Amino acid sequence: MSNANKTMVYVSMGLTAVVGLLAILDLAIKIPFAGQTVMDIMFLIAVGMVGYMCWDTYQDIK
Repeated sequence: MSNANKTMVYVSMGLTAVVGLLAILDLAIKIPFAGQTVMDIMFLIAVGMVGYMCWDTYQDIK
């Protein structure tokens, strides 16, 4: 794979981690998204799916 494709996978992994941490933070202390529990759960489900796709793609890169 080209370096651009590898970089895209790494950036996606990083952004997925950031969204996951923000959703967990919101569930715990109601900051930064004002405690929208349903949205936080949907974010965590999306983080799981995107995270799996990133991991699977990373395995193909190796």
